[in-house]
Amino acid sequence: KNFNPAQLDMETPYRAPNGEIEEIVASIWEEVLHLKQLGSLDNFIDLGGHSLAAIRITARINEALDMQLPLTKIFEFPTIAGYSKFIENKLIELLN
Repeated sequence: KNFNPAQLDMETPYRAPNGEIEEIVASIWEEVLHLKQLGSLDNFIDLGGHSLAAIRITARINEALDMQLPLTKIFEFPTIAGYSKFIENKLIELLN
């Protein structure tokens, strides 16, 4: 895994993933995007994320969490923190 030049240029301060969902999302993003040590505030698009990566990430997250998240949500919530919050809210909805 390498650091993406986009990662080095970003002015986003590093914030470690917080909680189980953020850790799962960060791990999947790192693997699919071939990056390491992504933080909660890192932005999918700024990291070079594109539609094919979004398809892979969504499929992996759906499999890992046994969910059916729509592909568009990664673009609607492009940070690890935002996407994870969306997932957590969806899980809460499913439990109610």
